[in-house]
Amino acid sequence: MFFSIIIATYNAGSVLPRLLESIAQQKCRDFNLIIQDGASSDNTISIAESYRERLPNLIIKTASDSGIYDAWNKAVMQNEELGQWVLFLGADDQLADQYVLEKVRVNISKKTGITYACGSLQFTDENGEKLNWMFEPEIDNFWDVARYRMPIPHPALFHKADHLKEFLFDAKFRISGDYEQLLRAWKTSSQCLALNMLVSYMARGGVSANPSSVQLAEKEFFYIRKKYFFSQRFLIIPLIFLDRRLFGIKIKIKGWIKGSPLLVSAWQKLSLLKKKFLKD
Repeated sequence: MFFSIIIATYNAGSVLPRLLESIAQQKCRDFNLIIQDGASSDNTISIAESYRERLPNLIIKTASDSGIYDAWNKAVMQNEELGQWVLFLGADDQLADQYVLEKVRVNISKKTGITYACGSLQFTDENGEKLNWMFEPEIDNFWDVARYRMPIPHPALFHKADHLKEFLFDAKFRISGDYEQLLRAWKTSSQCLALNMLVSYMARGGVSANPSSVQLAEKEFFYIRKKYFFSQRFLIIPLIFLDRRLFGIKIKIKGWIKGSPLLVSAWQKLSLLKKKFLKD
């Protein structure tokens, strides 16, 4: 099997059909689909089973888990039929068109010595309508970008299975485990093939629409940046926290200096310097 597509699901019946339809339409048939379900109580499993005729290499496993990264690890390590290359998709993602796997296979087959292949991702709204918002991979300047944000769109990233098994996801993370795993596993940009194509659509919402999840994501994100980047731990992140604590004071100061063009100009220059330094 050349590809394995892994999906972690939990009560995903309302969004799963769009994803399964995009996979069932693939012209390349050298793949299996592994659905690792977290003991859903809705119709997730019955919807998945309804696609078995169109997805003959469908593997469905149901077991409680501690989150998406635990489920992904189970799917990787407990399946003897794992393909050579692995793509992780969310239940509300979609493959961009019916030729995605076919084109990716051709590109990967021409290249040796790689552990990743990555394309781009386009965001959609919660109804699957395309937004004018792309996520392009930052392969050549991976480490520069990674200090501040996720440099690679994970639902458009193909992992070499052997490499992936050496660097499983840390299941203690709830939201940012793919970011942490990539920082731990990535060595050089030469190990990643740039596919230069749209691979997937990803729905906005979920974490971004849930304030408590946003706070948790930020907490995990800062923890990971402190762990892997010296400058983040001792300089950038402390300044971010200080900047936030001083927000109210800065509003008062801006009010005091409004009457002086010289002070206003100096404030603006300091603000630009801060944004450049903190990458806001």
